[in-house]
Amino acid sequence: MALPLRAQIRLVEAVCALGFAHFLCAFIPFRIWAGWHGDTDKGLNADSRALRHGENIAWAIGKAVHVLPLKSRCLPNAVAARSMLSRRGVRSHLHIAVRPDRLSPADVPEFHAWLTIGPQVVVGGEDLEGYKAFEEL
Repeated sequence: MALPLRAQIRLVEAVCALGFAHFLCAFIPFRIWAGWHGDTDKGLNADSRALRHGENIAWAIGKAVHVLPLKSRCLPNAVAARSMLSRRGVRSHLHIAVRPDRLSPADVPEFHAWLTIGPQVVVGGEDLEGYKAFEEL
């Protein structure tokens, strides 16, 4: 069964946004591109239109990660979703956090990123327990 045209366009947009987000995260320092995607929403209530856009974009990002030959990572996924939401005039908040109690084999703390619209997690919402967002530290 073929996808509707809007879903196909959204999927192509997600693939492009993910590719660009991977490039940003890999080659450009965070301090340079951190503010590129407009206003953030720090806990404001989201309307049904914004949440519907969030659901549609979460679906597109979830499908697009399987198209690109790159490993799916939380930060590029959240950055791509944020840029797609910003183009639709939807305010969102990018959370970057650390889990200090869980270290990697090289004794590096575990990091995670996710995106929210108001209280609703758009991408990266799996297993957030134990993470401390940098704005909470």
